[in-house]
Amino acid sequence: MSQIKDDNPDVALCASVVMGLPNGLRRAEIATLIRFSKDKTSRLLTINRRLGVLKMYGMLWVEPQFYDALREDAIEQAKMLKKMREAKRMLAKKLKEREATSTNPNRLHAPNSVWQLQDFI
Repeated sequence: MSQIKDDNPDVALCASVVMGLPNGLRRAEIATLIRFSKDKTSRLLTINRRLGVLKMYGMLWVEPQFYDALREDAIEQAKMLKKMREAKRMLAKKLKEREATSTNPNRLHAPNSVWQLQDFI
């Protein structure tokens, strides 16, 4: 098959199909919609990605604005999870320090006299 140039109308057609559905599409779905072979669709999508018209998010082809919004959301969720893990770790550390420093009144020690021996037993 011949080389597909960047200014080929099929490149714009492929991009417009993806932009018409902002939640993203898989390559096979795009090929079905524009009725091209999967190989030609892959080349068209690669050209669009190289031009910066489309980006790939996981298995979905999306427009750059949608991709940026998804990435920002994923980054925010990762930061929140990191803060939660760090807080949990710090609380566990503080609890361990408290247990180490506190003296438990119920903890028994060896008796020093006969009178304490009675309480000890």
